[in-house]
Amino acid sequence: MSTKPKRIAVLSDLHLGNARREMEYTGDTPSRINYLDIFSEFARKEEITADYIVIPGDISDKGKDEEFREFDDFISVVSSSLETPRENIIISPGNHDKNWAYGEQLKDRNFEERLAGSYKPYLTELSKILNTANQCRNSHASDPYFKVWEDDCIYCITFNSAVEDFRETQPHYGTAQYSAIKKLEQQLNQDNERIKDKLKLFICHHHPIQYSSPLNDLYPDFSIMGNAEGVLSALHDSAFDFVIHGHKHIPNFHINANHHMRPLICFCAGSFSANLPHEYQGISTNLFHIIETSKAPSSNTAKGKIYSWAYLVGHGWHTAKENITGIDPMLTFGNFASSSDIEKRLRDLLSPILDSGKHSLLKELYKIDPDLEFTPNKSKRFALEKLSKELGFQIIPHDDDFLIIGD
Repeated sequence: MSTKPKRIAVLSDLHLGNARREMEYTGDTPSRINYLDIFSEFARKEEITADYIVIPGDISDKGKDEEFREFDDFISVVSSSLETPRENIIISPGNHDKNWAYGEQLKDRNFEERLAGSYKPYLTELSKILNTANQCRNSHASDPYFKVWEDDCIYCITFNSAVEDFRETQPHYGTAQYSAIKKLEQQLNQDNERIKDKLKLFICHHHPIQYSSPLNDLYPDFSIMGNAEGVLSALHDSAFDFVIHGHKHIPNFHINANHHMRPLICFCAGSFSANLPHEYQGISTNLFHIIETSKAPSSNTAKGKIYSWAYLVGHGWHTAKENITGIDPMLTFGNFASSSDIEKRLRDLLSPILDSGKHSLLKELYKIDPDLEFTPNKSKRFALEKLSKELGFQIIPHDDDFLIIGD
């Protein structure tokens, strides 16, 4: 496997159809925008490229045939803009990719027939659009409801977490059926030795961890993936690197650890093009991400960065800002040292600089201690805030970095 970092574009919750972003407002006057052209122009101008494109569900809004046909034009523009080979598009289905009307017509059939009928547009149209051997093995709409996508560098499980969700389901929820988890474990046990040096991704739609949300008081959310603990346990046992999901239209970055203290990065991508209601203003907006990652040779864990861009009405695509979009413009991962170790490293580096009356950008410290660059953002901030009181310095935001200057 190549040690060169791989670039994985993540676009979730497209909601193609009537719920996709198409309109903007100047006062009370709506104007139609060409959202894809704006994205394409931005990606080409910023020279953003990707080796893979991951879409963790909700391609469509109502599971209609025409919405999936619309995806053909959509993915053509996106993959061309990012210079991503068509065969490297990786998809898992979401609850909105089911056609509930078809499912309603098949209520008297057995579960498997009803499920397959609900996903008929998804299965039919995507098999035409993504007609590659990797995409066409197995089916998300039949037992065990997951597929394996693999090449020389990465190994992906694309998992259908919306299997049990139909129109009459109340409340709506995601799930990993116990039998599916057992078959997942069997699949991974069979593949583990062969894939041990590859980047390993689990792609699903529903969140396996219940995140806090400022919107939960308005929109109580009961749709966490049932049996998620069993899924996470199986992924930990097979040394997976990432869980990438959508469904929640607010992004989230979470590091999950098992009893071996091996990190599993859980990343919620938010929504690329859903027309978000006004309650999301100041909390999140439409988002697009690049995960740039490789395996750290010493630990065989993933290290790298997640870059995020946000679409702001009237301004187009820009680097994300946490106070507006809910996510840092760049998240780092790979060095999962303890907080006391991070504090010690920073103390040893900063003390002589501050004692001599000088200041430093945080990035300058990475040249001396490269592991610090891949320490998660929150861990670095926590350590810096604690040390600022002990050593007497200020932390001043400076572009995409921090300036550390003595009091």
